[in-house]
Amino acid sequence: MTADEGGLPDIKRNVPTAIHAQISEHIRLRIAGGEWPPHYRLKSEPELAQEFGVSRGTVRRALATLIEEGLLRQVRGRGTFVTSTVIELKPSPRSSAPCRRTSPARAWSPPPECARAP
Repeated sequence: MTADEGGLPDIKRNVPTAIHAQISEHIRLRIAGGEWPPHYRLKSEPELAQEFGVSRGTVRRALATLIEEGLLRQVRGRGTFVTSTVIELKPSPRSSAPCRRTSPARAWSPPPECARAP
């Protein structure tokens, strides 16, 4: 059973991808898919470590990657939270394309008709 089916996350230990990178990707997909919305509080590091079947250090390294990317924020004594990343762009006068992105998915890029808001 995989995480997509509601089971434990599918961590592959026999592939060349580092385990912490697999965990980062799994969390990234939960955020991008809307399962973990902005301001969502993640489980504690020990709980995540147990869920993934890895050490707490591995989870910390995965979280550090996502914090560096700006997807997560840690508040001492409170927990780790999904950031509320909103990219505001102003549309070109000749376009009606949507120029606002509320999901922190990495693969999104604005339509060419949009320019960064000052």
